[in-house]
Amino acid sequence: MNKKELEKYKEKLSEQLHILLQNLKNLEESVMTNSRMDSSGDLTNIPTHIADISSDTVAQDLALGLIESEAGVVRKIQAALQSIEKGTYGDCEHCSQPISKKRLDYIPYTTLCIQCKSIEEKKQKNAILW
Repeated sequence: MNKKELEKYKEKLSEQLHILLQNLKNLEESVMTNSRMDSSGDLTNIPTHIADISSDTVAQDLALGLIESEAGVVRKIQAALQSIEKGTYGDCEHCSQPISKKRLDYIPYTTLCIQCKSIEEKKQKNAILW
């Protein structure tokens, strides 16, 4: 991969990283400040109705799931940026063959070529069936 292509992927990854970090910050703030107004207008973290408790729990679980998922993508993007610096970006970590540019354009933080990813998914599917 030439220097111009690497720079394009580095820029794309950096943009995605910036967006995800901002999303994470917003989600974390949302979870931390999930306060309600009580009937007197005072802020409280204690729901006043059982349905509110359930809704709050579901919303918080969803937010925490999103935080976990986005944090995983952040780690993958950071690893991809490091691989650009090391000169290994775009090489499949299983077979060492180049990952197609079409795949990298779609998922710039991927570490597997399409063939190795397919094999991995089949193994995971079989493991679930057992």
